Amino acid sequence: MPNVPSPSALHRGCLAVASACSAWCLLFQVPRPGCSSMPYSLSRSELFSIKEVETAFSTQRLLPSPDDIPEEFYRGNLYTKLAEALFHDDSLPQLNIIFRDGFNDASTPAALNRCVRAHLLSHGPSHEHKIAGVGLMIAQVCELRPIPM
Repeated sequence: MPNVPSPSALHRGCLAVASACSAWCLLFQVPRPGCSSMPYSLSRSELFSIKEVETAFSTQRLLPSPDDIPEEFYRGNLYTKLAEALFHDDSLPQLNIIFRDGFNDASTPAALNRCVRAHLLSHGPSHEHKIAGVGLMIAQVCELRPIPM
């Protein structure tokens, strides 16, 4: 049986349309042909595409749209706590960071840092959208686990 994601991991729009579309997207984790709904993803090439001008003046180019962000990122989780700490220049939560396949090399941490900080500088989206979206971006690249005290 395939590894089926939870409904919150999918694009909200897809779950709202016909059940055939929802079943397809749950099973194959890609949109059904003809379905315009697509779960947010961040590719390695997108992560590494942040330019110097974007780190200096901000961007929202890779920020997921509000409808692409699962509710758990609006409620708050480890990823959004990290985004908030970076935004406010607070002390970072004690976390182990495990980079996902395709992102597990020496150059990824610096690229993720550039991407996250460039998006956190943006004044365009609401604060809630920005933090939830950046949290989702981080979750695409790595898994965060709390360090037991």
